[in-house]
Amino acid sequence: MRTRGFAWRLNSIAFGPLVAVLGMWLGPECVRAAAQQAAAVQPNRVPVLIELFTAEGCSSCPPADDLLGQLDRQPVASEKLIVLSEHVDYWNHDGWQDRFSSPDITERQKEYQYVFKLDDVYTPQMIVNGTDQMNGADVKKIEAALQKAISRHPIPLQITGVHVNGKSVTFSLRDGMPATPDNVNVYAALVDPEDTTRVRAGENNGRTLQHVGVVRKLQRIGGSWHTQDLGKKPLTFNGEVSGKPGLDGVRLVVFVQTKQLGPVVGADECLIMSGKADNGPVSTCPNSGS
Repeated sequence: MRTRGFAWRLNSIAFGPLVAVLGMWLGPECVRAAAQQAAAVQPNRVPVLIELFTAEGCSSCPPADDLLGQLDRQPVASEKLIVLSEHVDYWNHDGWQDRFSSPDITERQKEYQYVFKLDDVYTPQMIVNGTDQMNGADVKKIEAALQKAISRHPIPLQITGVHVNGKSVTFSLRDGMPATPDNVNVYAALVDPEDTTRVRAGENNGRTLQHVGVVRKLQRIGGSWHTQDLGKKPLTFNGEVSGKPGLDGVRLVVFVQTKQLGPVVGADECLIMSGKADNGPVSTCPNSGS
């Protein structure tokens, strides 16, 4: 019931048509179709990066995972919600090893702990645009953060020219970036759109957990950037993901964040799909302007 209430409260905000609530009766395929229609009506949606620090060994995390799933269905017509499910490794005890967990993700959360002046890290923790943090099941604070994000003026980040060649992923960012803020970091993430796990030990023993936007790799590209330089040359990173022979069907998420994990000033995502080039097979993001 809590998840259902969340959908209705989002609908009451003056964001435009809400489609997530339809999924309770119509199913995920209808939800995706409605979301696409809403996006077509308002193509210039404000990108919002939503990070959820979670773990399969945490019994209080599934409700937050479910909320992230609703957000992934694009319930806000004026915002493009880009979701990242980031699994920490400090819940890997009581006999259960979260296969998506990473010490690098835990380290990223600890950096946020310092930024937000928190006493400790915790799950589930949701962070919106690098500026607002809350319990991942705190509906009112999530809604407030989304309302706040409407007033943002992000840089017009657009992923283009995506190619996967073996373990190497290359992409470009659209030209025309403004000159400020100057010092930013560029991050690229490879993300599973959906995953399912049958947990067989620990606090969630016996439960089947549904995940969306699962981060399989998150990497900072290069050093500090000036935003006006972002579109001047292709960017490349190692796209090897454990347990995956290829990246077909994986999301590429790219975001620009001010240093020391400050505000996220731009973000974009696309879905990597297999294709062919003259010199052999490649993968591209057909929805990215490639």
